[in-house]
Amino acid sequence: MTIGFRAKVLLAITLITTLSSMLIAAIFLNQSTKMVEESYIRSLRNMMSVSVKAFDDSIRVAYDTAITLSHDEKLIKMMQEYEDGGEFGTDALDLSAYLNSFYTQNSIIDEIYLYLPAKKQAITSLEYHAVQEIFYPEKYKWLTENQVRPAESGLAPILVYDQIDRSPKYMLTYRRKMYNGAGAQPAASIAVNLDERKLYYQKAMFYDLVS
Repeated sequence: MTIGFRAKVLLAITLITTLSSMLIAAIFLNQSTKMVEESYIRSLRNMMSVSVKAFDDSIRVAYDTAITLSHDEKLIKMMQEYEDGGEFGTDALDLSAYLNSFYTQNSIIDEIYLYLPAKKQAITSLEYHAVQEIFYPEKYKWLTENQVRPAESGLAPILVYDQIDRSPKYMLTYRRKMYNGAGAQPAASIAVNLDERKLYYQKAMFYDLVS
């Protein structure tokens, strides 16, 4: 069948229009896909940034708490009163409550321990277990482990197995020796403990974001 000139023109116009529409649709689809991908990447980066900052802030609070408590004049005075054993002086529960007031400000800090070698005791921030007798400090890794102190930070955490809490677990601890000014030997040690499981789940949440 012979196709007339007019029909050929209409067919050509229809074909060109169809191809043009398909090309334009493909271009818009490609641009839309790129915009969605870029938006997702920006969103992912923002979430990663927030998660990393939250984790870093948590670790920083534990670090700062260990530094602060190791030089806390009120804590040193309370510690001395407790060791002197005055009738109306500081007792173990007073020390425990003071330690507790620090770790409740940040949920990632699990416990705070104050080791007093003169009393052979560790005072804890735990309301249900304020005092732990320590007759053999060499059995407690957080008291004997040498901490690596990088020059850029001055203090690094160590991983230890907590034997004081009634539910033993692994923890990261920032430990600092304390001095009362009476001599060169440390009068106490302060340990700010981070629950290893809490840190693990924080890291797991971070990896979920990037996977």
